[in-house]
Amino acid sequence: MQLPARIIDGCAPDSGTHFRKKPYGARGTRELLRDVMALSNAEVDGPRYIIVGIEVDGAGGRSFYPVSAGDFDGKPDYVSLVHDHIEPELDIRYERAYINGQQIGCFEITDCREQPYMMRIDYSETLRRGDAYMRVNTAALKMGRAQLHSRFRAHFQNSVSANSLEIG
Repeated sequence: MQLPARIIDGCAPDSGTHFRKKPYGARGTRELLRDVMALSNAEVDGPRYIIVGIEVDGAGGRSFYPVSAGDFDGKPDYVSLVHDHIEPELDIRYERAYINGQQIGCFEITDCREQPYMMRIDYSETLRRGDAYMRVNTAALKMGRAQLHSRFRAHFQNSVSANSLEIG
């Protein structure tokens, strides 16, 4: 995967980019689902990224933690977990990327025009059907009624043009 130059050239974590030191693995499914939802619901334009294998400190310095080849083999199949648990369906992929000769993982989430994204089914007692998160700066925050209402209203307004309405 060819990462965008803004990430390679020292992007800091923000509403559209999340850096994670270690892969999610089987024990990190809850965090994966939360992080994907949060980024998908972020108020940013364009693709969103979760970069696995890089830790960014407060001064912007980076530490690399190479991701093993086994993390891309589908155990767990991260993309299937997202499709099984989050609605509406997201366009997400997870691929290898290389920075400074180090193998890292990159989740790319594109086409997030169907906000809000929420849990389709229960995953656990702490991540249940109907839960939704949004990323604000570097935090994944649980969405409340006001945030959900705002997203549904914006989605409806963008999907129905005043020119297409007929009265009578």
